Amino acid sequence: MIKVFDKAVMAIDIIASVPGKEWSTEELSKAMKMPVSTTHRILLSLAKHDILEQNRETKKFRLGWKLLNWGFVLYKNMDLRQLALPLMRSLTEKTKESSFLSILLRNEGMIIEKVDAPSPIRYHSEIGTRYPLNRSASARVLLAYMGEGERNAIIDTFDPAIRSLFREECERIREQGYAVVRETREIIDVVGIAAPVQDFTGKKDKAIAISGPEIRLPPEKIPMYVEWVLEAAEELTQQLIGLKRS
Repeated sequence: MIKVFDKAVMAIDIIASVPGKEWSTEELSKAMKMPVSTTHRILLSLAKHDILEQNRETKKFRLGWKLLNWGFVLYKNMDLRQLALPLMRSLTEKTKESSFLSILLRNEGMIIEKVDAPSPIRYHSEIGTRYPLNRSASARVLLAYMGEGERNAIIDTFDPAIRSLFREECERIREQGYAVVRETREIIDVVGIAAPVQDFTGKKDKAIAISGPEIRLPPEKIPMYVEWVLEAAEELTQQLIGLKRS
């Protein structure tokens, strides 16, 4: 399986090496030093997933729109991370807690940037970590701002005993503009505060959050920390909207 994947990547690299050129199966077979039949199966599989396109008339292959889509997503997320990082560093400096930037990825959240708290006792999670939409403060925000149909479809997969609670919580998050969640993680009680980030498309499918031990985030500090998280989310929103204007 790994060898097949390697060969598929090789085929993409070869096609991408000559912009605008369409490649026949025979040409790629020779370039890849593989049998024509094996090469053709790989090319058809890539075309099936829109990674390559096959010209209906010439039967030759070129790069597909899926690669453009992936590249656009990567480009947007790189811009997002670069814009968010200074705001997150400032947020961590103010709160002394870890800050996180998450995006909605299908029916999950995913951390794409983080700034660790200075304290060795902190909530730890790696960039690239995916999580279900019923756990952290970021998850609740991402869930709350999904389209109603998508949101209800996800909530319907939860335990029936908590579905109504989640629907009420999502409504409350949209009304107040942020989420505060207390939960137990790895034997310590953790508090998370998250707010949505909107881009130029109008979607609020990103979230900035802080998270730390409950002992450092007592109830009397929450309003101040909420204000700081909201300020960071609003600043990032304005910068993302500005990207479209520039």
